[in-house]
Amino acid sequence: MAPREIAGFERIAPSIQLRRASEPSKIQLAGASTPSSPSLIVLCTWVAAHPRHIVKYTDRYLRDFPDADILVVETPLTSVLFSPSDKAQRRRLRPASEIINESTSSILLHVYSNGGTVTVSQLLQALTPTRREAIQALVLDSCPGRATYRRTCQAVITSAPRRLRLVLPGVVYPILLLPAALGKLGVENVISRARPRLNDAKLVPVDTPRLYAYSEADLMVSWKDAHGHAEEARRRGYRDVREVRFQDSGHCAHIMEDAEKYWSAIQTMIRGV
Repeated sequence: MAPREIAGFERIAPSIQLRRASEPSKIQLAGASTPSSPSLIVLCTWVAAHPRHIVKYTDRYLRDFPDADILVVETPLTSVLFSPSDKAQRRRLRPASEIINESTSSILLHVYSNGGTVTVSQLLQALTPTRREAIQALVLDSCPGRATYRRTCQAVITSAPRRLRLVLPGVVYPILLLPAALGKLGVENVISRARPRLNDAKLVPVDTPRLYAYSEADLMVSWKDAHGHAEEARRRGYRDVREVRFQDSGHCAHIMEDAEKYWSAIQTMIRGV
């Protein structure tokens, strides 16, 4: 099956889509640009995210920052299950890292779930120091979690197309059993490797503002895991660490509970208020 595309975006690689901004002169005449507006918005999606869900975020960013390029970096289910190594992930993401490294724009990173955490951790390692310094803000939606066996299996199965969910348990649980067992012995897996990288000052500068958005009702990534990561960031010297907690929203679905609360928190962080 061919990858599904987001309307208005160009697919530049199997899991990467790009939308270039309108002509700057037209946008500036409309008065849409502000000094704090990011010029490149990078969305690192959850595993097997469907375009109809991704577009809820791209549409809002297009409305709020029409002069920004938007890069959507997807996390396919197959890459998590069968190609989890750092080498394989960086090879998959090379077109995205090249676009970011060749740009001179300020960057907003919006990361979703553990799948997005894995993706962004690889992107960060592939960026030049100059481009890491250009990260204007970091949004962490329903992440980063911890690599518990049951939650990871549940997340993978739930992310898959509905027609596959009845048969996937017989595939996913055995495949993930070995990494889970090795994890008990102290061997890192793809998620446990990614989580600490987001609190590594060499990859994410300590003066980069960040926002954690999580829900107490999330069954895939515990809000306590995300909150704990925020606390660790503060201990490591990150200067602007913000959190917005939801009560009833599902995984990566906080805009369904209170879209205004969600987007207001992001806008406030970007403006530095």
